Amino acid sequence: MQIELGHSFFIDVEDGYNYTLKQRVIVTGENARGKKPKAESIGEEREKACGFYNSIEGAISKAIMLGLTDCNELSEARQLIKDYKKAIESAMELTQKLRSK
Repeated sequence: MQIELGHSFFIDVEDGYNYTLKQRVIVTGENARGKKPKAESIGEEREKACGFYNSIEGAISKAIMLGLTDCNELSEARQLIKDYKKAIESAMELTQKLRSK
């Protein structure tokens, strides 16, 4: 199950106790490790794992930190936090449902 956070981030929920923060990225001609991607991969959307957490709070905190580093203006940062507040509410409801099974 996935919890959409917005701003290309989402959380994969495995069982209510394990959370993987992921980011959707578009493959470009550049790579952080200095390797060139295959030509047919350029432009494809991929999922990049940003961290593994044992609490929803930890995953969301990291997403906020990563998202804020990409914000250029205060209004962007405010919108990011507003979006994540909504995601936190739905994530907590989902976690309660998963743990009660």
